[in-house]
Amino acid sequence: MGLFSSVKGWFGGTTTGNIQAVAASSQSATVMSHSINSYCVKCRTKTDMLNPVKTILKNNRKALRGICSVCGTSMFRIGG
Repeated sequence: MGLFSSVKGWFGGTTTGNIQAVAASSQSATVMSHSINSYCVKCRTKTDMLNPVKTILKNNRKALRGICSVCGTSMFRIGG
């Protein structure tokens, strides 16, 4: 028996199927349908963020990640 033999029961035997199902369900729930106005570092102006996705940082703060509608650079907004 290995070191993690008791952990195997927690995930139902196969961990890859469960992780993919959780990732797919959480990703579809966090994508927002409307655009957010945020600051783009490359354009140096406030532009609309395309495909904003809610994320949680290590310190449990909420944040948004998306793409600039003008230049296509990735954008990040804390507290979204």
